[in-house]
Amino acid sequence: MEGQREALGPYYTLVVEELTRANFTRSRLYVAPNPTREGYVEVLWELEEEGFFDLRLVDLQGREIQSSKLPNNQKNRLDVSRLAKGVYVVKMRLPDGRDIIRRLQVE
Repeated sequence: MEGQREALGPYYTLVVEELTRANFTRSRLYVAPNPTREGYVEVLWELEEEGFFDLRLVDLQGREIQSSKLPNNQKNRLDVSRLAKGVYVVKMRLPDGRDIIRRLQVE
């Protein structure tokens, strides 16, 4: 079953992988306050991997709003004061290419 692909029309491909200990990473990505009215959010992650990670803030159209490369286990403040009200996505890229994703509501 690992790595099976199924075409879902001209734009989407579904990738099905068997979940095993080898491809499962214990990770935590916290975004608070969420929803936010404060003009900022604190982002903290705890990952098993060491090193630097790409943190990106993306709108629902897939446009990158902010990006930075930050060390593991460090709290960071993202300025969202200039963003329009709405839903955004916080993405953390792992060294193996997988993303950890959290929804962010700006009010």
